[in-house]
This record gives sequence, structure tokens and C-alpha cells, in this order.
Amino acid sequence: MKDHYVSYQQAIKLKELELSGEVTGKYVDCPNDPTLFNGMLYQSWNLENDEVLAPRLDQAQTWLREEKEIDVLVFNCACGYGWEISKAGNNLTRGTTIMLFDEMGEDENSGMWLSYEKALSAGIDAALKILED
Repeated sequence: MKDHYVSYQQAIKLKELELSGEVTGKYVDCPNDPTLFNGMLYQSWNLENDEVLAPRLDQAQTWLREEKEIDVLVFNCACGYGWEISKAGNNLTRGTTIMLFDEMGEDENSGMWLSYEKALSAGIDAALKILED
């Protein structure tokens, strides 16, 4: 079930981007030994020192679409799963592709993934990098 949640590194980046709302996980014992706790509802205001919100991948995907107007899409083909990032929102550029999975280059993040969750996580990583720039 852990693969359904954002990684600790993603959680830190989402915190920097001011992720808000109720999520179903949090990382505790940060940064020394981040451990995922899940199954309850957590919000920023009820975290203790050094705890970080850990949304499920679909919660992060929704937040990116609704708050940052970046849509992370996962698709399936005969080789596995891939991702695409496009613009969201209600303007004329909605649906415009920003990045496809194979535009990342020949590194560990390119190619196809064997699970939907791994492809979604890789797409969220790319979206977070876009927002950092």
C-alpha cells in the first residue's frame, strides 16, 4: 500500500508548494528516519514537529490539477504505463501537452513503468520539477 503514497522527497516538495487540505498519510520521524503513517485524516495544522503531510498519489494528482493547474495523466499501452503532463484550468491552453515521459532523456526516469502507481509517481516528480523552475 505504501506505493500508493507520495515519496518522502515528494512530500517535502509538496510542503514547500504549500499543499493543503485533508490527506490520508503523514511522514513522522523526519528527516532522520521518515516513516509513513496512513489510514487517518491529517491536515497541516495537526502535525507535530518535523512531520510532513503524505497524500496518496491520486490526492497529489488532484491537488496539482486544481491548485497549480498541472494535469498529470497516466496512459497504458502494450509496453506498460507512461505519463504526460498537460495544462489544466479553464483557459484556452487547457489540455496543451507540457511534457511526455520520453522527453526526460535516457535516465532512470524515462521509459515505461510496470505499474500505474510508478508511472503516476514519476509524472508527479516531473510536475514538481516544473513548478520548482
